[in-house]
Amino acid sequence: ADGGSDFATTASAAKSNSNLESTNQPSINSTELGSNSSAREAEAISNATSTTSSVLVQSIEEEPSQMEWQVVAQGQVHIRLAKRPSAAVSGYVPKGGIFLGTRKGNWIELFRRTGFLMVVKSGIVRVLQRPTSYSWLPQGSMSCKKYGKFPIRDASVCEAAAVTLGLASTRTRPGQQLPTPEAGCYSDSHGVLWYFSGPSSNTSMHTKRHSLRPLCASRSYLAAHDLAEG
Repeated sequence: ADGGSDFATTASAAKSNSNLESTNQPSINSTELGSNSSAREAEAISNATSTTSSVLVQSIEEEPSQMEWQVVAQGQVHIRLAKRPSAAVSGYVPKGGIFLGTRKGNWIELFRRTGFLMVVKSGIVRVLQRPTSYSWLPQGSMSCKKYGKFPIRDASVCEAAAVTLGLASTRTRPGQQLPTPEAGCYSDSHGVLWYFSGPSSNTSMHTKRHSLRPLCASRSYLAAHDLAEG
């Protein structure tokens, strides 16, 4: 999406990031699931309507996200180290890529890492906000799907959800043991934010399971893998 002149201007940055460019891999390799995503979202909503009323009446804390963005421009959008079109490039996001950040004027500042993406260039909109909301389920609820939601299976999105929901802890700890039937993002009774990369069938962890509260998303997505420096 950036012109050739940008590559010339940022030659030194490109050289310093040769490992990234030599593999020709995106800085944030994340794409919407497309028609499959829509089908799964519809299925989840359908499942939610059939859930017993005793589950649905429980309190769910939910807030809209202002942090999720998606590249809509053809090609790719560069991640720059400053809010200038000529600033050094540290990576890029491909079309369809989902990333986290906060809008500041015509730029998106990446969430908890150094980098900026230009929203509009030469009259072309390159990035749009992705309508999403995050939910914090009641204690003892162990499945986002039962509420028509999707588990958060990326640590960065887990932290963004915690910030959005106003949780006291917004830095994830990786779970060494997996006391959950569903991989994802959880907060425990002590306010600690956990990210579990896989489920467990260990029934001895039953008590600990009920001290956890899942954080869920209203939409599905592939995990965003940040390969850029910064």
